[in-house]
Amino acid sequence: MRVGLVFLWVLTVSAWLAPREVSEAARAQAAALQILIVAGTPLLFAKLAGFRRQALFQLRTIPPFQAGLAILLGLCLVPWLEAVHYLQGQLGGEAAELQQRAQSWLQGPHLAWILLTMALLPALCEELLFRGFILNQLLGPGTRAQAILVSAVLFGIFHRHMLLILPASLAGILFAVMVHRSRSLAPAILAHFTVNGCGVALSNWQAAASIAWLVGAAPVPAGVLAASGIGLVVFGKLLRKRQTANAEKN
Repeated sequence: MRVGLVFLWVLTVSAWLAPREVSEAARAQAAALQILIVAGTPLLFAKLAGFRRQALFQLRTIPPFQAGLAILLGLCLVPWLEAVHYLQGQLGGEAAELQQRAQSWLQGPHLAWILLTMALLPALCEELLFRGFILNQLLGPGTRAQAILVSAVLFGIFHRHMLLILPASLAGILFAVMVHRSRSLAPAILAHFTVNGCGVALSNWQAAASIAWLVGAAPVPAGVLAASGIGLVVFGKLLRKRQTANAEKN
């Protein structure tokens, strides 16, 4: 019940106050919404309910090896998300319009500002809500798969567009598995930031236009998908193995 109430509040207020036009002021408004509503709501709830925030949100540091694995997992996820976007683009012009709108938010002369507002803050705030609060509230004996799936689907719905629900949910599954395996929110934040940062980089890197699959103009090569899929499996297993070794030491 509390998960549903928190999610509906964040979804409703975020949709109501979200800026409609692209500008530097709009980016600042979006950043403020992320901090005050997306991250602020679960933090306030935890405070009022008397939860220990470090335990509830899995606020544990991770060694550099795990941080590197998280970044690699984020990079391996990007081609699969591009493949989903391309397949959706074949269904009609709405996907192309959505991609143009997204690129307008990610492009601009002040790259550091865009990375902060469009990549880092969403990664931090959304992970606090979806993998910190929602996932851990849903986890219980025998509910791991259900908790991961529900938190991922809610993450997809949060993006408020039919064409974003599937790719965001797929990303949410990976992020949730990373948190569950590492017992820390940090890997998911790093992977999430990597995915967002790649979007910013590709939108501002003119050379990316010459690689058709990076801009949704062609299907992602099978070799790229195979290599990134193997990377997701291998790096994911290494993340779990590393966590097991750390638990045995402790």
